[in-house]
Amino acid sequence: MVRILGIGDNTVDIYVDQGVQFPGGNAVNVAVLMKRLGADAAYLGCVGDDFLGDLVRDALVAEGIDISRLRRASGGNSWSRIRHVGNDRVFDGNYPSFRDDYRLSEADFAWMAGFDLAHSSVYSKLEAALPAIRAAGPALSFDYS
Repeated sequence: MVRILGIGDNTVDIYVDQGVQFPGGNAVNVAVLMKRLGADAAYLGCVGDDFLGDLVRDALVAEGIDISRLRRASGGNSWSRIRHVGNDRVFDGNYPSFRDDYRLSEADFAWMAGFDLAHSSVYSKLEAALPAIRAAGPALSFDYS
């Protein structure tokens, strides 16, 4: 089975005009979609210790994503506030929080070697770590947005 690692960003999209919120973020969304398509998927990132961090963590667990390398940090989780103007989404504020608080360790890089693909994005702010992630062994995809 193909093994996919989403590494980096997560957020909660808060649709104020609809009264709903959804966990996501580029790295989270790729891990979840790949799992739904039949891959073995994991996520490595940092969430807050608030209810939004719980929402992201609980959604990943519900989707069957390996979160054994998930970090919890003191403080609020990342979020984006979104409104609709006609059929267009308009971003109306955000709180980026822990997007760049990964502190990747040698143990993380050794763990990454067990994956076929690691995926990250510009929102993860991991550009400086990309060569080390790639050197750990997995193929690497990167969304420049």
